Amino acid sequence: MSTNEILDAFAMLRKELGLIRAAELKAFDFGPTQMLILFQLSRSTATMGELAEYALVDKAAMTRVVASLEKSGLVKRFTHETDLRITVIELTTKGKAKAREAEIIRENIGKKVNSTLSTEERKELTRLLTKAATVLCKKRN
Repeated sequence: MSTNEILDAFAMLRKELGLIRAAELKAFDFGPTQMLILFQLSRSTATMGELAEYALVDKAAMTRVVASLEKSGLVKRFTHETDLRITVIELTTKGKAKAREAEIIRENIGKKVNSTLSTEERKELTRLLTKAATVLCKKRN
């Protein structure tokens, strides 16, 4: 299998996941990036830079996303305890409830993907994607 075939297959998977995500999000008041941020913040607080890296957007775009989430009462910002230059973002009580909705969406997407693969295929796909990502990350750093 050529590199182009692998990249094309990955692009097709990414596109299909995006379409599934868009369909799942229609019933909710937030978009894909907001969903990702709510999900990530449900795990722990994060800085603007960490959120931007996680969502694969630049810091300016992340600032706009966080501002919209803050305006909706879903997140709040505070200054880092020891480094006053760093702004930390965390979920509000309302944001935690919305994050649970984001988790349900993520689970629904996962179920759709999982239904196309056997348990062994899911394990192998996870192993291969993790391996590729780890190697690429090491080369980038």
